[in-house]
Amino acid sequence: MTRLGTLLAAALAAGLLLAGCGGSSSKSTSATTSAPASTTGTNTTGTGLTGAAKTAAIEECKKAIAAQTTLPQSSKTKLQGACEKAANGDTEAVKQVAREVCEEVVSKTSLPASAKETALAACKR
Repeated sequence: MTRLGTLLAAALAAGLLLAGCGGSSSKSTSATTSAPASTTGTNTTGTGLTGAAKTAAIEECKKAIAAQTTLPQSSKTKLQGACEKAANGDTEAVKQVAREVCEEVVSKTSLPASAKETALAACKR
């Protein structure tokens, strides 16, 4: 359950960091964007929560993502899907969703081309 908690936290962190990434124009934001993908990729458990604990974890994860007002709806939808995948222990799927959302958010920013390129590279880590 500790590893699963880490997965859910990583999924939430991805949403929170990406929300901040959308309005920023500094390179340091792009560096923080890569942390959730890396953290998520290190957990390789194939087990997840069950029953009421699983339902509660998924709902809490979805609520935290929904509360992010700066994320586009398409990003929120992808991240909310990652909540269920994380609760099921599917770390690779969570990593992929985090990468896709990161790339989507960075692509839509008004960052200078060089900063955007750096941020997109960070999304792939």
